[in-house]
Amino acid sequence: MERLLARLLAGSVFAVLATAQCQPAPSWSVDTAAPQGSVSTLLAHSNGDLFAAGPFTSLGGTAANGIAFRRAGQWQPLGSGVIGNVTCLAELPGGDLIVGGSLSAAGGVPVANIARWDGTNWSPLGAGLDGAVAIARVAANGELIVGGQFNQAGGMAAPFLARWNGSNWAMFPGGPSATVTALAIAANGDVLANGFPNGIARWNGSSWQPLGSASFVYSVFETNTGELLAGIGNSVTRWNGSAWNAEIVLSGGLVRALGMLQLPGGELLVFGGFQTFGVPGGTSSVAARGVAVRRGLAWSGNGSSTGMPGWTQFHSIRSASLGRSGDVMMAGFLPAALPSNPAVAIQRLGTTCAASVLDLGGACTGPNGSGLLVAATLPWLGTTFRAEASQLPMPALAATVFGFAAVQVPLVGILPTALPGCDLLVTPDLLATPFAPAGTASMAVDLPSTSALAGLPLFAQVVAIELAPSGAFLAVTGTNALRATLGSY
Repeated sequence: MERLLARLLAGSVFAVLATAQCQPAPSWSVDTAAPQGSVSTLLAHSNGDLFAAGPFTSLGGTAANGIAFRRAGQWQPLGSGVIGNVTCLAELPGGDLIVGGSLSAAGGVPVANIARWDGTNWSPLGAGLDGAVAIARVAANGELIVGGQFNQAGGMAAPFLARWNGSNWAMFPGGPSATVTALAIAANGDVLANGFPNGIARWNGSSWQPLGSASFVYSVFETNTGELLAGIGNSVTRWNGSAWNAEIVLSGGLVRALGMLQLPGGELLVFGGFQTFGVPGGTSSVAARGVAVRRGLAWSGNGSSTGMPGWTQFHSIRSASLGRSGDVMMAGFLPAALPSNPAVAIQRLGTTCAASVLDLGGACTGPNGSGLLVAATLPWLGTTFRAEASQLPMPALAATVFGFAAVQVPLVGILPTALPGCDLLVTPDLLATPFAPAGTASMAVDLPSTSALAGLPLFAQVVAIELAPSGAFLAVTGTNALRATLGSY
């Protein structure tokens, strides 16, 4: 079903229909302005909060010592804040926040360069570390991996790289010999880090494997397809299995790629301190102002030379984090204040063709209440759109209906056992009928990475057919309908 819909969407008929729907283009805006200080690191939390840290005493008009979070549009302090400088943030699987840097206290609690915020209280992570933490990552198994300029973790030897399992600190045998500032966790759990004599090495769970030779490593990143990239010197490079090859060469500003992340549709975003870039061997230069994006094999400045106001010309974008809505939040060292715009602490990169889901209502009451269909993800092109249906009859056939238009047709005219007031709300362009014994059903649709489809509406509803022990059809009901607008960067 998913592959069939992807083929339908990618077909010429729907491509023609979608041509005039929306033209993807970057959308830049000031998110938070005029702090008393500056913002050096950001984290978009899975619960929708935005955390920001740095050498500031207020943010968004709210007094906060070095760290704050925004909820429902309002910035709030995290207790009494921190004493010291925060350089990295990370989220543990349970939602707790990890704060690392050069810290002596958090919320009045003594800490050794790393602390934990559980939403209400601050606490140390054991005996902490004896030096500054530069970077933190969380592995799929929940372990926290940190790198920096330290020699001990939890009172034990752990030069430059350490791991916290929730209770204890541990070292990496034969680990780095210099400060770790670039760190990534591969999908298989391997750890990638700089600080080695050759530059970058990979920990496979038992030993370190050097990856080629690299000097001045500023970032390392594994894409969701397993591709390994790094910011090395003035280039963004790709590991080909035996060596690092430059994909783009940066110029202007600090001339370095400080970090990478993937946009919702799989596009690679590179941020850092650069003004332009070019392809090795090429003669043209692309305006970037600290942001470059790769779509497929093609690199662009993501509209940085057009549509980005002059005040967004960061000297260096130090931190970027992808929020639930698909927007990218960015912060870094800022240019001198302009008379018309005093200072920008955080800027937001969105798209003119954002993905969205609208609940159209229309559910009717069945044996298990009103069926509810809720989106689990946003419908970005190049991803899988997922939704969950609940409160269905038990057991039932859950007919997932996808269409390209909304309708209102009484179900009783289609299925005589339909209950009164239950309507088909979506044109039945594609159907799937999973069995739903427990009153719930899941739907998933692979959306093609075709920007011409941006803005196309896709409607969804679940029609549930309650089954008798004999297998006969009993009551037929319908959930609410969703209108999913396909988005693209």
